[in-house]
Amino acid sequence: MRDPCAVALIDRHGRVRDASPELIRLLARSSVQDLIGEAFAGLMRDERESLAGWCDALLAGDDREPIECRIALPGGLDVPVRLTGSKLAGEGEPEALVYLTALTPAGRGGDEPLPVVLDRLHDAVIAYDREWRYSYLNRSAERYIGLPREALLGKVIWEAFPAVLGTAAETQLRRAAASDGPSEFEVLGPVTKHTLVVRAYPSEAGLVCYYRDVTAEREAVAALRASEEKYRSIFENSLAGMLLTRESGEILAANPAACQMLGRTEAEICAEGRGGVVDTSDPKLAGFLAERARSGKAVGQLRLRRKDGSTFPVQFASALFEGAPGSRLTSLSFVDLSERERAERALEFLAEAGKALSASLDFEATLQALTGLVVPALADLCAVDLLEGAQMRRAAVSHRSPEAAPLLDRLRSAEFVQETPPILLEVLRTGEPLLVSAVDTALLSEANRMGPFGEIARALEPRAVILVPMSVGGRCVGVLSMVTVGEGRPYDPFDLSVARRLAENAALAIENARHFRAAVEARQLRDDMLGIVSHDLRSPLNAIELTAVMMGRRCKEERPSIERITRVIRHANQLIEDLLIASRVEEGHLTLDRRRERVGALFDEVLELHSAQAEAASVRLVATVGEAVPELYVDRHRVVRLLGNLVSNALKFTPAGGSVSLDARVDREGEVVLSVTDTGRGIPADDLPHLFDRFWQGSQARRADAGLGLAIVKGIAEAHGGSVTVQSELGRGTRFEVTIPTRRP
Repeated sequence: MRDPCAVALIDRHGRVRDASPELIRLLARSSVQDLIGEAFAGLMRDERESLAGWCDALLAGDDREPIECRIALPGGLDVPVRLTGSKLAGEGEPEALVYLTALTPAGRGGDEPLPVVLDRLHDAVIAYDREWRYSYLNRSAERYIGLPREALLGKVIWEAFPAVLGTAAETQLRRAAASDGPSEFEVLGPVTKHTLVVRAYPSEAGLVCYYRDVTAEREAVAALRASEEKYRSIFENSLAGMLLTRESGEILAANPAACQMLGRTEAEICAEGRGGVVDTSDPKLAGFLAERARSGKAVGQLRLRRKDGSTFPVQFASALFEGAPGSRLTSLSFVDLSERERAERALEFLAEAGKALSASLDFEATLQALTGLVVPALADLCAVDLLEGAQMRRAAVSHRSPEAAPLLDRLRSAEFVQETPPILLEVLRTGEPLLVSAVDTALLSEANRMGPFGEIARALEPRAVILVPMSVGGRCVGVLSMVTVGEGRPYDPFDLSVARRLAENAALAIENARHFRAAVEARQLRDDMLGIVSHDLRSPLNAIELTAVMMGRRCKEERPSIERITRVIRHANQLIEDLLIASRVEEGHLTLDRRRERVGALFDEVLELHSAQAEAASVRLVATVGEAVPELYVDRHRVVRLLGNLVSNALKFTPAGGSVSLDARVDREGEVVLSVTDTGRGIPADDLPHLFDRFWQGSQARRADAGLGLAIVKGIAEAHGGSVTVQSELGRGTRFEVTIPTRRP
């Protein structure tokens, strides 16, 4: 065994009678007098009872095995030691010597002197003599001071570190050396500038100090405090509601946002617990609790309950975590979805209203259906007043209660028209909406001066009012009125925004309906005009043509002139026919006399009708029918007219020496494609999108017709369930393709 580092002499009661200087210094006592009379077992950290028995047996002369225990050092430190002992021989009271040997950190595998063990301590241990010279430093002291201990042993602290002179550290050290007992204070390390907590033990030999660097600890505490402040700030200032709860449902804390949403104080929320703030009838609650218990977290939607008993939807997130030992806590953060839910309902309503507004172009019936939607979704009473000239006309009105029918009849009456309420006229004049969140007695008193309208207004008992102008293109066409009555809810700016959007849509619907009505009237006028044209112009044209033929028979020498007259008359009749066909096509009333027809026969008729025109233009006109082209179920006259219009156009724009060809084939879908191809000048790309517009003529067109030929082609093709397309290249020609279904309709 290595040499012991300290020795104590104990009497028959196990009390210290003397001690070696090493033990006195180790225990930071002033002198041996501070130890005399203390129970030796009391110097140990643990095993005191067994140690007292061990000392009694030692004093009785029994051979005792070494015992291991922990000696208590100043500053809360302790060191494992092995105790051996021997009884002193002689007469008188029994005494014994106890030897202390420090154990290595490995424990019972070996032992080392106590200074070696002290070198393993994290805290610094420094001893100064009475002259303030360094008499002992452990290894940790080197780290605290920043210098090797060999460079300091025997040196005076004030000479080694003159910067300490005059500082608080010097004052504290001198005060500790002069005191009668241990003291504790803080100093800054002379080199590291770290904060050191010092426990100082004065003695006759000088001063023993235990230094502990608390810089990292203080920084950790400061960081923890800053972190707590940060999260506390987040908790307190978050716009989302936050609750801290136990898994059992007890609420421990609620942030201000949660208190505002729930309409309760934090104390009230904590007193209510989960069952008081969560809508327990929500069927999703059980699933939420089960999911959180299973996975430790859950997200979704629930309904919470306010203090007044009303519920509202929230989007929530909750997590389960460990709190204090043996305690499981939960967090619940949530966002109020009331506004989103309200917005979704408003969008659904506007979509439904949009369907009602677009369901018919009879705006009188449409507006009545609209007011029926507004009541009861947004109002107890809804009215639409239209401006017609200088007069207001009530176009539609609805009320929640059937008992209000007599009042509604009065609102529709001429009495109301003659005395439009000033409040409506003001909205019409300014074009600005009016929101009365809650009708007060002052407003009702003003209604007394509004004649019949005021009387009706008082009878309706309005609670809140919204009046919104219905405007199109900056022009006000009417006013939409919404009213809640009796105990109905007040209106707010959100309701006003919905009403404004509804009024905009209604105004557009009214304007579209008026345009449609005007278009119908214009079309009827046009049809009437076409009827007059077809009858009143054709009769004299036919008479002129007949007269010209008879004159041609009598005057042979005038025949060329007579032929020019008949050509002009036929062209005029063709224009009239085009107008009538175009009108029928537009209305979808083009009648078809369908029969089975061979494509070759159709081509032959077209060739016969246009061969003279082709010959006069020196253009080759040919037709080809591909193999397996079936018969078509079509109106022969209409299809010949269709092909004739295409061939006539092609001959007009094909120079002498060119060609125009008709072709028929079957495409991949089994439908017949009739094509007319020319080698003419081609059509500019900018003109292609407009070719089939009525009355449109391209830049290269000859102003000899009304621009209806290709519109008629498209109308006849679509009437047969087909379509027409065009491809053209400038300088190379144009190809029109008409697809005709082979199936019988």
